[in-house]
Amino acid sequence: YTLSDGSNGLASNYMLADTTHTATIDPRVLSINGTTVDDKNYDGTTDATVTAGALDGLIGSEKLGVTATGSFDSANAGQRDATASYTLSDGSNGLASNYTLADTTHTGTINPRPITAKEIADGQSVYGEPLSSGDVTLSNVVDGDEVTAQADVLTGTTRSTSGKVIVDTYDQELDTSSLEGSDAAN
Repeated sequence: YTLSDGSNGLASNYMLADTTHTATIDPRVLSINGTTVDDKNYDGTTDATVTAGALDGLIGSEKLGVTATGSFDSANAGQRDATASYTLSDGSNGLASNYTLADTTHTGTINPRPITAKEIADGQSVYGEPLSSGDVTLSNVVDGDEVTAQADVLTGTTRSTSGKVIVDTYDQELDTSSLEGSDAAN
């Protein structure tokens, strides 16, 4: 403190002791531009790969590092919102503790997972009865997911004079439109 002479007193006649006071300096709020979320194939998780954009609002020439992690709002296939969470780190001339950065939301896509028929068991049918395909074993299904499928018996145009499929051996293929189960849409 500095004292100055008043209208009826000299400052030199007085002494003023220094005092201590507390003040809070709040971290500066930053924004970020250009953050992206990668699309992915369904994997049963909400994990999202996020690339952090450029920080905006730093003081002067200060620099900080920024990394991001992400999470989709659902693990199921489709267009999804993904939340990006950021971690600031000290830069060459800036302290991360002087700044704060809020989470942001972005759009990404979880694509349906490609699956194939690993094996189609032999089917067994009797002449004149409906064709029976074999059980289908699928590959590339996420562990714990419930997905089943049917096979189509490929008979072509081979028919008897009565219109029945004749006795022979036929190939089978996966009928992708027959996917069923609580996770079939993924």
